[in-house]
Amino acid sequence: KEAYTAGQVIKGVLCVLGPDERIKPVIFHKGKAIEAEPASVLDHLSPGDILLKGANALDHEGNVGVLMASPVGGTMGQFYLAMKARGLEIIYPVGLEKMIPSVELAAQFGGTLALGKTIGARVGMVCVADGVPFTEIDAIESIFDVEAVHFASGGWGGAEGCVTLAVDGPDADVKKCIKFIEQKIKGEPPLPAAKSPCKTCGLPCSFQGKDLKQLPGYLK
Repeated sequence: KEAYTAGQVIKGVLCVLGPDERIKPVIFHKGKAIEAEPASVLDHLSPGDILLKGANALDHEGNVGVLMASPVGGTMGQFYLAMKARGLEIIYPVGLEKMIPSVELAAQFGGTLALGKTIGARVGMVCVADGVPFTEIDAIESIFDVEAVHFASGGWGGAEGCVTLAVDGPDADVKKCIKFIEQKIKGEPPLPAAKSPCKTCGLPCSFQGKDLKQLPGYLK
């Protein structure tokens, strides 16, 4: 799982996993994974095809924010306009811990050429107002006949970045939901930190080209 990423927030900084260390986007055709370059499938898409794209921010209006370190926009630059031109759907799986007050406001800041001093990589953000976010609430409500509410956020001692949900529904469905979370979700170990060496990274960043011994303690 830790290799299924490109841009990432890791060890307290914005960063990018090197292309040789990451897993390519997975393409499914009729329920089966196929070997193909993502860009090669664009001309073969048809109504009903969907792109799943991770996100970095979400607000109460449903706006989705995606950070971009690539000067050409990364996955968003490659696929967003092509999907929109074809009228195809993009779903953004995003955790509720990424809720911010306003994605529209945040997207007015940043930019690889606009930012000055940063701790980590320089990035821009795109605000997607017509995307389909898919959060933990959507996941729970799609599996169980319950209504889920974002109840609280945050914690410590291993619960950093967590969200607390309240669910309401028939007793039997609530019990099934709680049992599923206790048995399948609780206790899942955190992903190991997969970070490329700053020394060989070409990304515009405050740590670019530095040896391990030159990095601050929190990045070692």
